[in-house]
Amino acid sequence: MYGHYMMGVHKRLSEQLETVRDSMAKYYNKKRRSIEKFKKGELVMLNGKNIGSKGRCRELDNKMYGSFKILSTGHNDHYCKLELPSS
Repeated sequence: MYGHYMMGVHKRLSEQLETVRDSMAKYYNKKRRSIEKFKKGELVMLNGKNIGSKGRCRELDNKMYGSFKILSTGHNDHYCKLELPSS
């Protein structure tokens, strides 16, 4: 008798957990967007956020650099190696 009761409780909790998981995923994914995969040979812009420069005000410095050609992509196609100039 007690075993059947506990099995029913377990089944209801599993169903509730699934609905909560779905609703949490819905609200989490609301603020996310999918990232397009890079392809070899495409031209891309490089974010200058972490590129330091001497003698300039950071606010007035370039925010984006480029366009650079993609030489190869990483294991998941979201990272790539760029053909950068020597300067």
